[in-house]
Amino acid sequence: MTFPKPVIAMIEGYCVGGGCQLALACDLRIAATGARFGVTPAKLGIVYPLSSTRRLAEIAGPAAAKLLLFSAELIGAEHAVRLGLVDEVCPPEDLRERVYGLAVTMAGRSRLTMAAAKQIIDGRAGEAEVRAWQREARESGEMAEGVRAYREGRSPGFSWDAK
Repeated sequence: MTFPKPVIAMIEGYCVGGGCQLALACDLRIAATGARFGVTPAKLGIVYPLSSTRRLAEIAGPAAAKLLLFSAELIGAEHAVRLGLVDEVCPPEDLRERVYGLAVTMAGRSRLTMAAAKQIIDGRAGEAEVRAWQREARESGEMAEGVRAYREGRSPGFSWDAK
């Protein structure tokens, strides 16, 4: 996903087929303990798109992707977290608070840092792009503000926004 800001999937109930693929396109996925996951094209005679199939294999690994695709079985949240389909599992009554709390925390972090990290992790940045991001961190004042806030024992007031 090329959207520069972090995207969090909050998953309750069934996360199957296209819903599972949508969740996998997000940067982070947090699920309630009772959530169920499945990739079921084999039940329907459908061939999934290349990008969705590759993303599943990259996240869960080739063997797990094959098991999910070939069997079309549903798995629970705890199994999904072991496969990497989900980053965290929490009780249903805590899910909303955890996801919104994480979003609030991330909103107070450097948008420049998150945009750069997202590009790097997603494989859309090489050495030249990383150096450009590092230069931008210095020239924009983001790095100076972060260091100053740390030294002063306060939360930083980041102001960078994508151009």
